[in-house]
Amino acid sequence: MSKIYVIGHKNPDTDSIVSAIAYALLKKAMGIDAIAGRLGGVNSESEYLLKRFDFDEPLNLFSAKTILKELKLDMPYLVSKELTIKEALDLLLRDNEHRSVYVADGDRHLEGIVAIDDLTALWTFDDHKLKDLVKTASLANIIKTLQAEVIYEGEHFLTDGEVIFFPNFETAIKKHSIVIVNNAPEIQRRALDTKIALMIIVGEKWVDDVTLKKAKDNKIPIITTKLSPLAVSQLIYQTPTIKEIMTPSDKVMTFSTRNTVDEAQNRMTSSHFSSHPVINHKGQITGALGRHHLLDYEKKQFILVDHNEISQSINDIEYGEVIEVVDHHRFGGLETSGPINITTMQVGATCTIVALKYKENNIDISPKLAGLLLGGILADTLNFKSPTTTDLDIAIAKDLEKIAGVDGEELYEGLVASGESLLNKRNIEIVYNDFKEFDISSLKVGISQTTCKNASEYAMVKGKMSAYLNELCMMNKYDILVVMFTMASGSGSYFMYDGNKKDIFKKAMQGIIDDKDYAPEVVSRKKQVLPRIVETLDKGI
Repeated sequence: MSKIYVIGHKNPDTDSIVSAIAYALLKKAMGIDAIAGRLGGVNSESEYLLKRFDFDEPLNLFSAKTILKELKLDMPYLVSKELTIKEALDLLLRDNEHRSVYVADGDRHLEGIVAIDDLTALWTFDDHKLKDLVKTASLANIIKTLQAEVIYEGEHFLTDGEVIFFPNFETAIKKHSIVIVNNAPEIQRRALDTKIALMIIVGEKWVDDVTLKKAKDNKIPIITTKLSPLAVSQLIYQTPTIKEIMTPSDKVMTFSTRNTVDEAQNRMTSSHFSSHPVINHKGQITGALGRHHLLDYEKKQFILVDHNEISQSINDIEYGEVIEVVDHHRFGGLETSGPINITTMQVGATCTIVALKYKENNIDISPKLAGLLLGGILADTLNFKSPTTTDLDIAIAKDLEKIAGVDGEELYEGLVASGESLLNKRNIEIVYNDFKEFDISSLKVGISQTTCKNASEYAMVKGKMSAYLNELCMMNKYDILVVMFTMASGSGSYFMYDGNKKDIFKKAMQGIIDDKDYAPEVVSRKKQVLPRIVETLDKGI
């Protein structure tokens, strides 16, 4: 079974980060290969908890698409360019799975590729092409390929590539050609007198003294082989190295380990090769990608925690597979290809649900994990001041306090103190630190929530935010864009809003927000803001 990613929503808050970590650890304890992920940066509040209880940040994920690095690729044949055509052909004919060899240097850097079709195409070459090919063969490779023995090695070997098979007295024998003969001394001597490049004697390991002296006088090598004439006539053309017929690396379609499956599918439609090299960031070959890999592969699997809406989840989620949801929000538009496990409860924090999951499965929560989960609950319920808080949140938090051996009030004070001042944040950080996007009645609605230390801090950032929100609405086509500046004390929230349908928000919050855009005791986006927008749209304005 492939790895399962447990992820919270984009621009994750503390509940999202902590529930992903805790639920991934629960799955691991149950024997499932799970890993915690995140869809954005870790805020200062979450950093405080992770550092205090000694947990690493979840893996930062960007897309649900499967990349080639994650596929089980074939292990290719990596060969030297000095391999003979015969050796390459033998290698591939012994193996029905590989249809090509990759030519690489000692550091696994690609130099070329040779497909079996390139090797068998020799039988279709015309005489001119065959001559040019044999011209590149070395004497050592000819001896090796023909399983030959040396009668006289000569002092030099230089051929024009022409091969003359079993000549008679009427056959024209050319200088620098390779002559293949049987034990016919007069023909042998005639060939040597023509200053041929090499004599190959088939059938007998013998040459008379006169012929041998003539070879030595002309410094022409003589070798002998026990192979049949037919075998020699075929193998002589397989003596050159594969560098002579390979497709060089600059003309080979290669893929990066970071390429996605769909990118590879689009590119491979124009290729005649059955497999392609996959290259890592060091330029080294790591595998061979075939079309079968792209037709049948395991999609990435995801468990969504603290969210369920597509707009809030990982990019390209349609390329992955959602197998489970653990959440405490409304459901909005999630579609799956089959049935999945869903756990949803009306509680103040997803961490509460995750802690319950440990109990249901009789798996102990370590003191450090208990502290982490407690912090997630306190952060999402504003120390139980949020109207989303339930008795179950409070009861679970008390249990976690005992396990962790920490005081909840002290922990929450630490969370508040860890929060970075809004004055030190850029506009983009303020808006997208905890941002959720919704599709409501065909309107694009974005609601951000950020913690504000006090009213004075809000007043100081309000001026610089107004123009930025208007710009965001135009760039990202938000119909309604809302930013909640929630007091750390849990006393209420200030609101800024924009968009061509902002009047809908004003109507939804009528009687709740005062003339300074402050709403006392409104601290929950999920329970006190979003439902009012939905209800207003359902009624029409």
